[in-house]
Amino acid sequence: MAAELALLVIVSAFLHAAWNAILKRRPDPESAVVGVLVAAGVSSAILAVVRGSAFPPPEALLWSLLSGVVEAAYFMTLARALSRAPLGSVYTVVRGGALVLVWPVSIVFFAEHVTPLIALGTLLVLVGLAAAGSSESRVPALRVLEEAEAEAEAEAIPPPARVPALARASAASLPGGTFRGSHPSLAPMRRSAPSFADATDIPSYHPQASAKKTLRWAVICAVFAAAYQLGCKVALVKGGTTDAVVAITMLTAAAVQLVWVGRERRAAALSELRRAPLAIVGAGLLCTLGFVLFVRAMSEGGAGLLTTLRNTSILFAQGLALLGGERPKRLAVVGAIIVTAGAVLLSF
Repeated sequence: MAAELALLVIVSAFLHAAWNAILKRRPDPESAVVGVLVAAGVSSAILAVVRGSAFPPPEALLWSLLSGVVEAAYFMTLARALSRAPLGSVYTVVRGGALVLVWPVSIVFFAEHVTPLIALGTLLVLVGLAAAGSSESRVPALRVLEEAEAEAEAEAIPPPARVPALARASAASLPGGTFRGSHPSLAPMRRSAPSFADATDIPSYHPQASAKKTLRWAVICAVFAAAYQLGCKVALVKGGTTDAVVAITMLTAAAVQLVWVGRERRAAALSELRRAPLAIVGAGLLCTLGFVLFVRAMSEGGAGLLTTLRNTSILFAQGLALLGGERPKRLAVVGAIIVTAGAVLLSF
């Protein structure tokens, strides 16, 4: 791979991780992402006009539009994943998962070659993903108790007190008996009224199952990430220019998302924009620049190879998560390193 091409992809990887980190730090990522995508769409269109990009041929236009629809789904599922799980783990699953999906399609439809290094690299990516997923096998007791409270409220059962380690005062202030549940953190929960004397059990909560649910959106997002990148590659093959493909894809994604999210989410997105305009617009600009660099590289190289190299952004994501106050679990860091090692092997 040419050094210039590799540099484009690595810079793109850093920019991608950066805007993901900005989105993660917003109090409402699912609303903030709407503004980010609109900013990305507008800025990419301005860039295409300023650079005088030619309008794409019909087939390239169609694939760009399809890529935009899928990218809208990618943005929405990414925001949902980031609102439910740590940045490092989400980013590892999304980027690594997209890599595993892109390679087979690139081999079959774009005639990219498989070598022993590619096979080994893909295996390392799978191992890294498994490690990252395992790092979320436990969720904090507070989250488990919040789920218990939500379900108790839905069934008109007084919400349980938090365990003494989390809120001793609340637990001590409640009178009477004890609920019995399968999770150890639920053992000291107390009943607040004699009328519930017959309610001797509460639903069982399984931290591992909850953790899998938090990363479920990251897995779905990985599928959309692979699909929109492959769609852009097809648009380039059909004669689209980098700037035009990016602009049409981004504008379509922004339009679809604005329609899909509904009035309440649009209002929340506007509130996020007013609250932090520099963060939202800045993330959109980083998104545009990173995507332009990646599509530019894809116009000269294979989708599988370049998507692989772009997964070095996983390390950037872990570093930015650390700077943002998260403390990635050791296994998540190991998983990110293994995925990156696999990406490096695949790039040779």
